[in-house]
Amino acid sequence: MDVERFPRVPNGNHSFEQLLIEIRAEILRHAGEQTAPLRERALAAGEAVYHREVGDSGGGKDTFDGGSPTPCTHSGKPGKFVPFGKAPKASKGMQALYTNFEDSMLMHCSKYPNCGMYAVDASRGKTDRGAS
Repeated sequence: MDVERFPRVPNGNHSFEQLLIEIRAEILRHAGEQTAPLRERALAAGEAVYHREVGDSGGGKDTFDGGSPTPCTHSGKPGKFVPFGKAPKASKGMQALYTNFEDSMLMHCSKYPNCGMYAVDASRGKTDRGAS
Protein backbone atom coordinates (compact mmCIF):
# COMPACT_ATOMS: atom_id res chain seq x y z
CA MET A 1 0.00 0.00 0.00
CA ASP A 2 1.46 3.35 -1.11
CA VAL A 3 0.73 5.71 1.78
CA GLU A 4 2.22 8.68 -0.11
CA ARG A 5 -0.76 8.62 -2.48
CA PHE A 6 -3.33 9.02 0.31
CA PRO A 7 -5.13 12.37 0.35
CA ARG A 8 -3.72 14.90 2.79
CA VAL A 9 -5.88 16.98 5.09
CA PRO A 10 -5.26 20.61 4.10
CA ASN A 11 -3.58 22.93 6.54
CA GLY A 12 -5.42 25.98 7.76
CA ASN A 13 -8.75 26.93 9.16
CA HIS A 14 -11.20 24.90 7.06
CA SER A 15 -14.80 24.24 7.94
CA PHE A 16 -15.98 20.65 8.11
CA GLU A 17 -18.06 21.14 4.95
CA GLN A 18 -15.03 22.54 3.06
CA LEU A 19 -12.96 19.54 4.18
CA LEU A 20 -15.68 17.23 2.83
CA ILE A 21 -15.67 19.07 -0.51
CA GLU A 22 -11.88 18.81 -0.79
CA ILE A 23 -11.82 15.14 0.22
CA ARG A 24 -14.59 14.32 -2.27
CA ALA A 25 -12.70 16.05 -5.09
CA GLU A 26 -9.53 14.18 -4.16
CA ILE A 27 -11.33 10.84 -4.11
CA LEU A 28 -12.85 11.54 -7.53
CA ARG A 29 -9.42 12.40 -8.92
CA HIS A 30 -7.89 9.20 -7.51
CA ALA A 31 -10.77 7.02 -8.67
CA GLY A 32 -10.46 8.33 -12.20
CA GLU A 33 -14.08 9.44 -12.08
CA GLN A 34 -13.46 13.16 -12.27
CA THR A 35 -16.67 14.77 -13.40
CA ALA A 36 -16.70 14.77 -17.18
CA PRO A 37 -16.90 18.23 -18.66
CA LEU A 38 -20.51 19.25 -18.77
CA ARG A 39 -21.94 20.38 -22.06
CA GLU A 40 -22.07 24.12 -22.34
CA ARG A 41 -25.61 25.46 -22.69
CA ALA A 42 -27.52 28.71 -22.45
CA LEU A 43 -29.47 29.62 -19.34
CA ALA A 44 -33.18 30.20 -19.95
CA ALA A 45 -34.63 33.60 -19.08
CA GLY A 46 -35.16 33.78 -15.32
CA GLU A 47 -33.63 30.32 -14.73
CA ALA A 48 -31.74 29.67 -11.49
CA VAL A 49 -29.41 26.69 -11.13
CA TYR A 50 -27.63 25.69 -7.92
CA HIS A 51 -24.18 24.11 -8.05
CA ARG A 52 -21.77 22.69 -5.51
CA GLU A 53 -18.11 23.32 -6.03
CA VAL A 54 -16.33 19.99 -6.41
CA GLY A 55 -12.80 21.21 -6.96
CA ASP A 56 -10.29 23.30 -8.82
CA SER A 57 -9.86 21.97 -12.34
CA GLY A 58 -6.62 23.86 -12.81
CA GLY A 59 -6.09 26.72 -15.17
CA GLY A 60 -7.62 29.10 -12.67
CA LYS A 61 -11.20 27.84 -12.74
CA ASP A 62 -13.40 25.96 -10.30
CA THR A 63 -15.24 22.76 -11.15
CA PHE A 64 -18.92 22.38 -10.26
CA ASP A 65 -21.38 19.50 -10.08
CA GLY A 66 -24.17 19.06 -12.63
CA GLY A 67 -26.46 21.53 -10.90
CA SER A 68 -29.86 21.34 -9.27
CA PRO A 69 -33.09 23.35 -9.36
CA THR A 70 -33.10 23.42 -5.53
CA PRO A 71 -30.75 25.27 -3.16
CA CYS A 72 -28.81 23.83 -0.24
CA THR A 73 -30.96 22.59 2.63
CA HIS A 74 -29.55 24.80 5.38
CA SER A 75 -30.23 28.05 3.49
CA GLY A 76 -33.89 27.11 3.27
CA LYS A 77 -34.83 29.16 0.23
CA PRO A 78 -33.33 30.89 -2.80
CA GLY A 79 -33.59 34.29 -1.09
CA LYS A 80 -30.73 33.32 1.19
CA PHE A 81 -28.28 33.63 -1.71
CA VAL A 82 -26.28 36.83 -2.05
CA PRO A 83 -24.36 38.32 -4.98
CA PHE A 84 -20.85 36.94 -5.15
CA GLY A 85 -18.55 39.25 -7.06
CA LYS A 86 -14.78 39.09 -7.26
CA ALA A 87 -14.70 35.32 -7.64
CA PRO A 88 -12.75 34.90 -10.89
CA LYS A 89 -12.22 31.12 -10.55
CA ALA A 90 -15.91 30.49 -9.89
CA SER A 91 -16.91 32.80 -12.74
CA LYS A 92 -14.59 30.99 -15.16
CA GLY A 93 -16.07 27.67 -14.04
CA MET A 94 -19.59 28.93 -14.72
CA GLN A 95 -18.54 30.37 -18.09
CA ALA A 96 -17.45 26.85 -19.02
CA LEU A 97 -21.00 25.62 -18.23
CA TYR A 98 -23.19 28.39 -19.62
CA THR A 99 -22.83 30.22 -22.94
CA ASN A 100 -24.66 33.32 -21.67
CA PHE A 101 -23.19 33.49 -18.14
CA GLU A 102 -22.45 36.97 -16.81
CA ASP A 103 -20.56 37.72 -13.60
CA SER A 104 -23.65 39.53 -12.24
CA MET A 105 -25.51 36.17 -12.24
CA LEU A 106 -23.14 34.54 -9.73
CA MET A 107 -24.48 34.17 -6.21
CA HIS A 108 -23.42 32.20 -3.15
CA CYS A 109 -25.22 30.87 -0.12
CA SER A 110 -25.25 33.45 2.67
CA LYS A 111 -23.46 30.87 4.85
CA TYR A 112 -20.24 31.30 2.81
CA PRO A 113 -17.50 30.19 3.44
CA ASN A 114 -19.07 27.33 5.38
CA CYS A 115 -21.20 26.30 2.42
CA GLY A 116 -19.96 25.45 -1.05
CA MET A 117 -23.29 26.09 -2.80
CA TYR A 118 -23.31 28.59 -5.65
CA ALA A 119 -26.29 29.86 -7.63
CA VAL A 120 -26.46 31.10 -11.18
CA ASP A 121 -29.49 33.36 -11.49
CA ALA A 122 -30.22 34.32 -15.09
CA SER A 123 -32.72 36.98 -13.97
CA ARG A 124 -29.72 39.02 -12.79
CA GLY A 125 -28.22 39.11 -16.29
CA LYS A 126 -28.37 42.02 -18.73
CA THR A 127 -30.51 40.04 -21.16
CA ASP A 128 -33.23 39.40 -18.56
CA ARG A 129 -33.11 42.95 -17.18
CA GLY A 130 -33.42 44.37 -20.69
CA ALA A 131 -36.50 42.21 -21.36
CA SER A 132 -38.43 43.47 -18.33
